Amino acid sequence: MRGIWILSLAVLVGSTYLHAQEVPSLGQEVKQLRKQLDVVLSESLRLRSERARLQSHLGSVGAPGFLETEVNALAEFIEHAPGATVKSTATNIDVFGQFRIRWGAIWDRNFGNSDGAVGVPLLDAQAVGGPSATSSGDDGYYLDARFQVGFDFQLSQKVSTHFVITSFGLFDNGGPAGTTIFGSAASGGGGFGSQEGAAPGGAGGAGNSSNFQILNDIRLYEGWIRIDQVFGVDGLSLTNGRQEIVLGNEFQFGNNEFFSGQTFDAARLTLERDTYTLDFIWAKMAGTESLNPGNNPYPIAGANGGFDDDELFAVYFTYTGMSDHAVDLYWIYINGDNAGSAGTLGNSLGSSSFGDTLNEVGFAQAYFHTFGFRLSGEFSLADGLDYNLEVAYQRGSLKDFRKTDVDGLAVEAELGLTFQAESRTRVYLRFLYAEGAHNGDSGYIPLFPERHAYDDGGKGYRARYGILNIIPMDNVFILQGGFTLDPAVDWSLGVAVLWATHDADLSPIGFGDDDIGLELDFFVEYRHSAEYTLGLGFGILFPEEGAPLNGGSFINDGGRDDPAYLIYLDARVKF
Repeated sequence: MRGIWILSLAVLVGSTYLHAQEVPSLGQEVKQLRKQLDVVLSESLRLRSERARLQSHLGSVGAPGFLETEVNALAEFIEHAPGATVKSTATNIDVFGQFRIRWGAIWDRNFGNSDGAVGVPLLDAQAVGGPSATSSGDDGYYLDARFQVGFDFQLSQKVSTHFVITSFGLFDNGGPAGTTIFGSAASGGGGFGSQEGAAPGGAGGAGNSSNFQILNDIRLYEGWIRIDQVFGVDGLSLTNGRQEIVLGNEFQFGNNEFFSGQTFDAARLTLERDTYTLDFIWAKMAGTESLNPGNNPYPIAGANGGFDDDELFAVYFTYTGMSDHAVDLYWIYINGDNAGSAGTLGNSLGSSSFGDTLNEVGFAQAYFHTFGFRLSGEFSLADGLDYNLEVAYQRGSLKDFRKTDVDGLAVEAELGLTFQAESRTRVYLRFLYAEGAHNGDSGYIPLFPERHAYDDGGKGYRARYGILNIIPMDNVFILQGGFTLDPAVDWSLGVAVLWATHDADLSPIGFGDDDIGLELDFFVEYRHSAEYTLGLGFGILFPEEGAPLNGGSFINDGGRDDPAYLIYLDARVKF
């Protein structure tokens, strides 16, 4: 019995001793677990703080919503993968773009002259979208588009870059390789002197390029580097690369936004002050040189013409020191050694206008100056009486098999009265005179004017000289009147009427009429949201009998002069 008590006592003492040993061990484990939990909680708080900082920074740079979603997803991934980082030397990154799809239909652009016509050269450069002289008809439909996506990188307060890619052309379900919209391919490249071309019915300003392409091509539209505070001077900036150049009322420098766009491979030095802006521009135009076998830009001796290319030099000054008024003064020089560059309207910069005979249309080496001034502003009558007056004079020479003097004057004027600013109710009267060829001189040669534009605040020129793109901007006299109105918050509408005639005689062969005719244009726009706009346009041209239209043919008294029609539906998304 004593043995049992002794054994029980031993078991009790032993279990008590073992339990006393386990208590400190469990305490240590609990302390370790608490430390690990503190580390996990601290790391979680850090990651959540980092995600909040990223979201705040994202909002400050104004990035699109889809990019915010991607950053949030990345932050979620970071929570599962501690240590992952995203870095950029840019302080701000902006993603932007514009998509446009336009359905159009045309009728009787050949003015009913379906049996062909006199085989003379193209007279109206703006009619490049029309049929050939032997066409049997041009009624039909088209669907064109322009897609652009770009990136702005603000690397510092003094350095930024801009990069935009674009695709422009007609929908044709892909088409065979090498298909062009019309015509044959010429010089390649992009930017200056190589516009993306025109869709039928005047849907674009064509140039001397191979860019009449289907939507399979994606190309560089803009790519430049900008340096601010050059040499430490405030307000002095240098922009190098492919770029849009928009100045004044876009009578000399526009971006052709309604169609394929207009860019320049250029260097632009800009000085901005409180009361004026001064631009110095050098632009590389059409050229013949190519990279030599050493993969550098120096031409092979005797093979590439030694950089005998087309170039543009310009000085553009704008004074804004007067309240509500501005004055522009400019000088532009075309140094056209290559004889291969075209303006925004598709006209050759080396063209002797249309001369005294029908066979003078063509390309030539061009060396001419454009001097101009512009006055614009607004007076406090009703809700604003705005005006624009621009005068440009050209002087120089063209050289091909002979020498032709460049001597041309152009005057554009506009007067508009806004009755009510809130509804943007406005009437306007516009006038254009561009001198034609006379006494062996070339007449005025258009450079890079904006023929159409989207809404710019209610005082624009949406259908500047006709939706149909038939009425020219050289060798012409045009009177245009119009009315615009916002009948509701998200709606705009407008009506315009144009009458045009040629300045210089174009019927030396004894028949025809220099009058072009009368055009009526209508447009409506609906702003569905800040990003999406739907537009509708309709134009009718009533040609004069014998007008030099239809791809350069005269419609004589025995021919037909049916009205030409164009209608389009335009959907645009901008972000």
